[in-house]
Amino acid sequence: MNSTMSEEPDALAVVNQLRDLAADPLNRRAIVQDQGCLPGLILFLDHPNPPVVHSALLALRYLAECRANREKMKSELGMMLSLQTVIQKEKLQHDPTPSYLGVTLNHTITFCNYLQKIAVKTWSQVNIVWKLAGTSWGATAGVPCTSVMALVFSTVEYYAPV
Repeated sequence: MNSTMSEEPDALAVVNQLRDLAADPLNRRAIVQDQGCLPGLILFLDHPNPPVVHSALLALRYLAECRANREKMKSELGMMLSLQTVIQKEKLQHDPTPSYLGVTLNHTITFCNYLQKIAVKTWSQVNIVWKLAGTSWGATAGVPCTSVMALVFSTVEYYAPV
């Protein structure tokens, strides 16, 4: 069995137990005074599993609700550095052209990127309609109009493949 798979539930169980203990105001001073609990919670802040980090943050928040604990927590080795690391991990990456519901947006809200994608996507469909319009295969004059409606309009309006 994979060793990382076996240690993640243990870490989560331990940090959840510490969080549950810290939720009780009567336990908060004792947890911070203990020589292993606070350093252990700080180590859990660097864990790769996000639920473990989340539970550790909740436990630290509970502990900080007791005013007597705040100075000891601030001066604990690695506390501030680990909190800064967690904050930096959570920052969102800037995307100059985000996509929302299939529409690519830009900062000027001109939809240039979106319209370019639609033009590329519909070019082959428009070419098919042009080829049909230049022939006389016994089709009526409404066939190119129906083809445009079926092929191109659905793509332009919904950006959906046909």
